[in-house]
Amino acid sequence: MKYSLKVDGSELTETSVTAVELVTELAEDDEGYTQTYHVGLKIRGNIVSEGSLSGNLFLWSLVPSDDAQAYKTVEVVCDHQGKVYRNYKLPKAFVVDYAEEHDASGEPTYYLYVKQKRSNAETASVWK
Repeated sequence: MKYSLKVDGSELTETSVTAVELVTELAEDDEGYTQTYHVGLKIRGNIVSEGSLSGNLFLWSLVPSDDAQAYKTVEVVCDHQGKVYRNYKLPKAFVVDYAEEHDASGEPTYYLYVKQKRSNAETASVWK
């Protein structure tokens, strides 16, 4: 499977994105079935180089939630042998969690968890 990740137009190619997970969940403060839900993407990949999008994800994770720059359009395309299986788009995503790992293999990796802004949850899209 090949992945591409775009954050506000900046793109990472399939060599730097290794896994993608779509998450939908009820708001933690709600009981039972509700219309309040969250949509998010958990993305893992390799940090390619300084100045690339993978290098700048850390900086995005530091932007406070009251800053307009905290919300970005995130799009992930999942492709297998030239066929697009999924295209996830979160037009007002913000960083929930970000981590980097540097192990003995020498290849640094990142973990990015973004969610769609709750008031814009219905604008999130997925197509096959």
